[in-house]
Amino acid sequence: MNWKRCDANMDLFAFADLLDPENPGRRYWGCPYYGNARSCDFWLWKDDYIDPRSKFVIPKLLGRIAELEHIVESSRKVEISDKEIKKPTKSTEPMESKIDMNKKESKMDSFDDDLKKMKAVEKKWKNKLAKSKKREKQLWIALLCVCILGVSLIFQRVLFLKGEGDSRKLS
Repeated sequence: MNWKRCDANMDLFAFADLLDPENPGRRYWGCPYYGNARSCDFWLWKDDYIDPRSKFVIPKLLGRIAELEHIVESSRKVEISDKEIKKPTKSTEPMESKIDMNKKESKMDSFDDDLKKMKAVEKKWKNKLAKSKKREKQLWIALLCVCILGVSLIFQRVLFLKGEGDSRKLS
């Protein structure tokens, strides 16, 4: 087998996924130390040709992969930072409980104020209801008086007419 050797007289290794926009994903042979301080920077294309469509599609796909990896990494950082923010520490626990108690006390105070207002409104409506019931009784009494007066007037009229009728008979 005839191995290819680099300028440093080392056997070449095959590399892939070259991130060059002109030759994306194209495979090449390179010095085993390629990209390292000991490298002789020798490289050679492994395949002779890459078609134009692949030159167009592969960079787009590599860019999309990089975007998605960035999104995943940033969401992990956000999750971690959210956990760290929500995680109470020993120094903040008493402060957080004091803040919670202050919030609860202020809510209780506002509930007490609301309750007092509601009781005042209830008392006001009870007074109005009592006055309206009293007024209703007065109206019923007045109606009863008017009815009694009406009946008595009618009764007197009937008696008066009866009395005239008796006097006509006599004459």
